[in-house]
This record gives sequence, structure tokens and C-alpha cells, in this order.
Amino acid sequence: IVGFSGLKDYIHASLRTLSTGMRQRLAFSITKEADSEILILDEMLVGSDVGFEERALKVFEEYRKQNRTLIMVSHNMEMVKRFCDKALLLDKGNQVAFGHVEEVVNMYLKRGIGRATDGRGIPRLGSGLPSVAPSDISSSVASPRPPLCSEAGSQ
Repeated sequence: IVGFSGLKDYIHASLRTLSTGMRQRLAFSITKEADSEILILDEMLVGSDVGFEERALKVFEEYRKQNRTLIMVSHNMEMVKRFCDKALLLDKGNQVAFGHVEEVVNMYLKRGIGRATDGRGIPRLGSGLPSVAPSDISSSVASPRPPLCSEAGSQ
């Protein structure tokens, strides 16, 4: 867990002193060791360093090879296309589309769901709202939601 997370130098630090990114890496590393059939991720790699992202992507690839279920919420459409066979597109908690990942991602991009502007008026994707910690599963729905992966390897 410590090796995968890359937090060896912080092993004796209090959890509350770790940055959000460090806690996120630790949570994913613990989850990975559970070796479950289903992996649920909500914007897991946002703000991750390159080394951790590469390690995490290898885990995703292993899940896919083993036909395990990966449920991924992400604004990173390239990652969604890489690891998902099907996608669910929600807007304000309502289903807009469900189906083949390419079709749903194209619809997401075409509709501009989540488009907002920064303080300078430059368009960006995402609501700008803080995300829920990866270890917290709740019934709250942030709006809008990007595509959701379904079972890896399923048709």
C-alpha cells in the first residue's frame, strides 16, 4: 500500500496532515489491495502526479483484462474511451444517454454538458464544484455528471 501510494516518506504522518492528493492516493492504494470484483472511481486521478497516474492506469488495465467491473466517473473523455465499453450520461441527475462509449462521449462533447467559464470567460468542462472523497459513497448527486463506465469487457 505504501509503495504503491508513493507515500513512504509520510508513513508516520497524521492523516489530517496529508494533502487531498496524498489522501486520494492512499485511499486508492488501500482499495486496490482489497482485490474486489468492482472498482468505483469518482474523478480518481484529478490532480495526481504522473508516476501515480501511470501505476493507477495499470490497475485499470488489469481490471479490464480480468473482465472485472470498473465504474468510473470522469471528465477525462480519453480515459473513459480507453477503459469503458458503455457509458451513461447524466445531466442534473437525469439520464440523457446510455450505450456505446463512443456515441455517449460524442454526445457529451457535442452538448457541452458541464461547460462553464472561468473568471475570464474562457470555456471549461466541469461544474467547478469540489468532488467527494473517493472513500465516501453518498446519495448526493453533483450536477452535471459525466459518463459512467459499465462492466469492462461486456457488450
